[in-house]
Amino acid sequence: MLIALAPVYVVLTQSGLHASGNTITVNNTTDPATTSGNGFCTLREAIDNANAKSDTTSGDCAAGTGTDTINFSVSGTITLGSGLPAIVNTLTIDGTGQTVTVSGNGSVQILTVNSSANLTVNDLTITAGGNTTDGGDILSHGTLTVTNSTISSGNVADDGGGIYSDVDSNLTISNSTISNSLASEGGGIYNNQGTLTVTNSTISGNTASGSGGGVFESGGTITVTGSTFSSNTADTSGEAGSGAGLYNSEGTLSVAGSTFSENALAEFGTYGGAIHTIGGPAQITNSTFSNNTASTNYGGAISSDQSTLTVLNSTFSGNSAGIGGGVYNESSSGSFTVTNSILAQSTSGNDCAAAAGAKITDGGYNIADDSSCGFSGKGANGDTIGDSVSDTNIALDSSGLANNGGPTETIALDSGSYAIDAIPIADCPAKDQRGAPRPDPGDSPSDCDIGAFEYAGVVPLPTPTATATATPTATATVTATATATTTATATGTPTTTATASRTATATSTPTPTATATTTATATGTPTTTATASRTATATATATPTVTATATATATATPTPTVTATATPTATATSTATSTPTVTATPTATPTPVLVKLKISPASLNFGTVTVSSSKGPKTITVSNPKGSKKKPGLTVLMDGSSGAVSPFSATNGCDAPLAPAAKCTIGVTFTPTASGPYNATLTIIDNAEREPQPVKLKGKGK
Repeated sequence: MLIALAPVYVVLTQSGLHASGNTITVNNTTDPATTSGNGFCTLREAIDNANAKSDTTSGDCAAGTGTDTINFSVSGTITLGSGLPAIVNTLTIDGTGQTVTVSGNGSVQILTVNSSANLTVNDLTITAGGNTTDGGDILSHGTLTVTNSTISSGNVADDGGGIYSDVDSNLTISNSTISNSLASEGGGIYNNQGTLTVTNSTISGNTASGSGGGVFESGGTITVTGSTFSSNTADTSGEAGSGAGLYNSEGTLSVAGSTFSENALAEFGTYGGAIHTIGGPAQITNSTFSNNTASTNYGGAISSDQSTLTVLNSTFSGNSAGIGGGVYNESSSGSFTVTNSILAQSTSGNDCAAAAGAKITDGGYNIADDSSCGFSGKGANGDTIGDSVSDTNIALDSSGLANNGGPTETIALDSGSYAIDAIPIADCPAKDQRGAPRPDPGDSPSDCDIGAFEYAGVVPLPTPTATATATPTATATVTATATATTTATATGTPTTTATASRTATATSTPTPTATATTTATATGTPTTTATASRTATATATATPTVTATATATATATPTPTVTATATPTATATSTATSTPTVTATPTATPTPVLVKLKISPASLNFGTVTVSSSKGPKTITVSNPKGSKKKPGLTVLMDGSSGAVSPFSATNGCDAPLAPAAKCTIGVTFTPTASGPYNATLTIIDNAEREPQPVKLKGKGK
């Protein structure tokens, strides 16, 4: 197999930058009630010191200052006997470098943030909080930031199974997961008249017996970007709840670049399988709604009541309801405008519906596969678009939701879709849901595509941050004494301070935009017959997009000492040799990556299928890259075991060795045996000692 060299990105950081504030290190995962003076610093003790701005632990933990970071020197689960002390100052609890879980054991609320406090939780799992009215895992009256963390399995009688954020509070969730929590309202999160920001995060598997299975927003502001709301449920107790994914009551709602899938209202739920918004302004842009359901009621994906709601460049597929399988407008006192969007394949209730006197307003350049929305007109390329366009002409990719790049799964367009190049570019957002530019670079510069996905668009790669070790050497030979003032100039503008003697070591961290060049400029006239020569090989190699500020020091102890500026009148009659070693060439060691089989798509979503009937087979294509030197045979595993996992079955058409540039297919069929969601993983192994590649399988029986 050919070896591909993956690009290495070098990030050189300025020396002297350190984390601000005071650090308290937890070195023990127990949670006894009293521990002072036993030599162990527990999480409870660390918080006590941070709150007290002093040491209350007889030396077990570092003293607090009021602006502190608690980190960990151990991994493990901290099972609480009672809730942790309420946070009263500015505090970060950071599990970076360890694997730390804080558990309420189903019986205690884990964290509380007071109104004047500021808490950041990073790289932690906080789980199984309960036995309280609001905020099973966390209750916040102040400022709470959750990053790179999992908040899960909270359970409360009232609101906010995972997190409850109170009046005038600020809650920020980024790169995190809020999952599997339960409440009356707001199974995952309840935001009460505060500010909630959700970025690049997943809200999944949460349940509300009333409204807001994933999130309940009441009278505040909520902004959702690049996130996934999936498999949240609402109205499990017949309370006529709404908004299984997200419920917005009189708040300001903004959703961009996000996916809502498999969210469901129970049988007696009222409005909004994915989102219900009542009152206030709401805007949804570049988002995908797939296989959400409002059961027998209203708005399988989105419903609106008295809101000013706009939907732009979004894709709706496979949603269902009794009325308005895609979207539903309940009231004439608000507005519901849809622009540049696709509504298709609603399994019940039609694509659009509205109550008497209300309507779905056609903002232009929409496309639907039934006549319920009232869309009309032509696209920018002359295609007839609007209502009753066949699914074949809409040409949504048959794989459904898939990893097409970007932070969330999307539904791709197939070649020939009427949605491609149908909108004048002046009416398009600058990017699609994945972050790919509109229009796609290889196509018409004047038009973009309908829906959340830009066909053939290239998703920008995230900027990697890897640190490489810089260890080049340069040798200088000094014979006698030179009368020179040496100025070293590099195109990357390094700042070099060198005090060199017989052997010196210098570390140079340049800020290059290309290969650095060192120029030595000598001034002064030597009055000696000795020859002075300084031969330096200092080559700085770095990736052109890297930014850094260099600080280089070279020190040596023996005498004589040659500094960066020499005296012009020096005379020598003997020869002294100095060989300073200058570490000045940042080099990055490329990481070899084996050529892997290409597996497409990375997930299959079969949608909702009647029990005992079948859907499929859906096809997975396996490609051996051109230029590969191996002809691997394939093994297909389901959830790590041979064969299939009911109700999914796989037919392997790839048993024979796969030649370079060749392709083969695997067929997967879904036959549900009972109602409810099903998930499995099909794993493809190429028998060439390379990483197995998973394909996620989803379906729902009804």
